[in-house]
Amino acid sequence: MENWEEYSKKMADSFEPDFENAMNRAYSEWKIYGKCSEAEFYNKNLDEKDKFDDAFPHFFTGDTKSEFVMVQLNPKRNKDGKSEDNNCYHKKVNEIYYRGEPVTIDCYDNYKKYFSEFGNRQYIKDKEYTSFFDKKQLLFLKSFSELFGFKEGEENLRENLAASIDKKLQLELVPFGSPDFSTNRILKNRDLSKTTERLLKFIASSERKYVIFCSRAFEKLLNEYNFIESQESEKFKLVKNDGTETKQKFEVIKIVLNVNGKKLNAVIAPQFALQSLSGNLRTQYGQKIKDAFRAMNK
Repeated sequence: MENWEEYSKKMADSFEPDFENAMNRAYSEWKIYGKCSEAEFYNKNLDEKDKFDDAFPHFFTGDTKSEFVMVQLNPKRNKDGKSEDNNCYHKKVNEIYYRGEPVTIDCYDNYKKYFSEFGNRQYIKDKEYTSFFDKKQLLFLKSFSELFGFKEGEENLRENLAASIDKKLQLELVPFGSPDFSTNRILKNRDLSKTTERLLKFIASSERKYVIFCSRAFEKLLNEYNFIESQESEKFKLVKNDGTETKQKFEVIKIVLNVNGKKLNAVIAPQFALQSLSGNLRTQYGQKIKDAFRAMNK
């Protein structure tokens, strides 16, 4: 078997354009070498502070056939390979740990199962795990309850949280973690057109009802590579619990994507990750996005 130096040199400029094949290759490399050639592809020419983790590829979470798609820039991990909440982490060798216990991933099918049953593992099998981010996301998704089957009552919170993860498809533009994603610096030093096209083709390969890009950075990125055929911005204020309007205006950007000649309606949610967008305000923001899709699909 080739050592990593020989193998990575051979694969230096090789980018797999098919989503499924890319996952399979990244998984195989991680199991054999403990690191992935695609991560090195991204890291080429990047400053050290912008470089991505080179192990444990994380392409998706949830149901790959879901009608509801949310797209993030990349998984958030610190420099030690730990997830943002520190509950899930990997080592440079081909191991993954969840809350300190090793997780067995012994084949490609189980690798995909790990991500497709993420919510069930965290909120049904694990009776103690909690995440502030997941609870905020649940508020955002309340307006789409008919797709998730959410149930009323605090006693159903964990079941609802599991459904909010496993019944949607979350995709990562770059499937490797980092503490931060500086769009301006990364786009200046690295061409992400291939990974963007691969992601869009995968989205367009199944029937989708909602496709939401969860950062303003996607407006720059999708325009940079000429995937946006048309766009329209809507700005508005939200209503606080006391009945008054927010001082800040919020925004939804309706876009039509051209994916190899196929038109795809989508929305960019610039303030999705805004920390101050909490409680009922986050639910209202989700409803505004739902309304935007309804308007586009008339």
